[in-house]
Amino acid sequence: MAFTVRTDEQLEQALDALAETEGTSKQEVIRRAVLERYERSGHFSRVDSSAKRMTERWGDVLERLPADFVHPFRRNPYSDSGVFVHPVWEAG
Repeated sequence: MAFTVRTDEQLEQALDALAETEGTSKQEVIRRAVLERYERSGHFSRVDSSAKRMTERWGDVLERLPADFVHPFRRNPYSDSGVFVHPVWEAG
């Protein structure tokens, strides 16, 4: 199936650069981009659906967590070193 894609100068430059870098045609660059976006959108909807199910299942537990709870395996954005330091440990 064929169709026309209208491009502007910026898109044309990006397509040329990607096609040359990847050693493929502009058509293949567009094809891959569309399929990747399609796969990603499906992934996001599955994650969203899963998050809703888990929120329904565990919502009461999540509500009981302190408002300033920080997961112990995540970086602490409030720490100068970027290393997680629990507020209780800092106070000690």
